[in-house]
Amino acid sequence: MKSATIFLLLGVVAALASAMPKLDPAIFQVADPRLIIGGVEATRHEFPFMIDLRIDGQHNCGGSIVSPDWVVTAAHCSTFLANRYTLVAGEHNLTLNEGTEQSRRVAAIVRHPGYNRPTPLNNDIALMRVDRPFEFNEFVGPVVIPDLDFVPTDSGGPLMCGSDNALCGIVSWGEGCALDGYPGVYAKTSYFAEWIRSTIAA
Repeated sequence: MKSATIFLLLGVVAALASAMPKLDPAIFQVADPRLIIGGVEATRHEFPFMIDLRIDGQHNCGGSIVSPDWVVTAAHCSTFLANRYTLVAGEHNLTLNEGTEQSRRVAAIVRHPGYNRPTPLNNDIALMRVDRPFEFNEFVGPVVIPDLDFVPTDSGGPLMCGSDNALCGIVSWGEGCALDGYPGVYAKTSYFAEWIRSTIAA
């Protein structure tokens, strides 16, 4: 009886799978991987707060320097043990060593206490403390964290806001890579401003 039930179940699953529409793999490919989706290449060191977040030496995510000792990123980018991460500031081209880079190990990770609650990727924000402070210069510096409700209508707007480049959002998730009809979702930084400030002050 168990065998018959398993075979029936496998048959139903196979029938459902064959009835599902096939997705063209081309929709998940970027025409030219060197291009920036919907943007242009920044001038060298235009955004000195940006970091290259590496896991086991490989680029994985981005982040922003908020103080000499702290970087803010998405919580889903911080789920491994701290010793697997390296943060590189002063980077422009990931394939070149320009002599402006500062590499730091991660000493501690603080994910928002509400991460993944009540739904997956909710409160998708984390802070990483580096093993030694970044040295601020023309290539490496902090981002501005806006106060609560600093940007009244940042939904659908840019991640960087205003002439002072305030950090409005952190890339959280999306469907595929810039697929038409699907939004990119960001964690609203101003909502977490007090948590960021109190965490880095502790």
